Amino acid sequence: MALYYLRDIEVGVDGDLAVDEMGNLPLATAKDSCKHGMKFLVSTDFGQLASETVFGSNIGSLIGVTDMNVVLDRVVTLVMEGVARQGLMSPNDVQVLAIPIAHDQILLLVRVKGQFMDENGEIHADDEFTLKYLFPYKSSRLVEITDD
Repeated sequence: MALYYLRDIEVGVDGDLAVDEMGNLPLATAKDSCKHGMKFLVSTDFGQLASETVFGSNIGSLIGVTDMNVVLDRVVTLVMEGVARQGLMSPNDVQVLAIPIAHDQILLLVRVKGQFMDENGEIHADDEFTLKYLFPYKSSRLVEITDD
């Protein structure tokens, strides 16, 4: 299990930059930084990021595919290839599950487990988070399911 310590600028639930009461841009925790990075990686298709034409998981390439078995296999492969290609997280710390929930939808779960260093330098071992998405692959894009 890898140790994650990099911290990025904090973003709110809506994806906008967070601003503290003094007008500063606070830093997110290492765990939240990894979570935001994984959300961006999973939901981004090739060509959406101008500076990096092969960034993301490219799940959108499966929109319109009618064979659920193909989608179930490919979505897991695409996310894991994106993780390995971008180096955001160790592939050993990421588990991807694709579960059929309707004739044209899958539930995509991305579970990340790691050791995250907090702002005081303390390491929180065996910490984890799970990203949840609905993917109506025949007609629409990935939709995140939030815990709120």
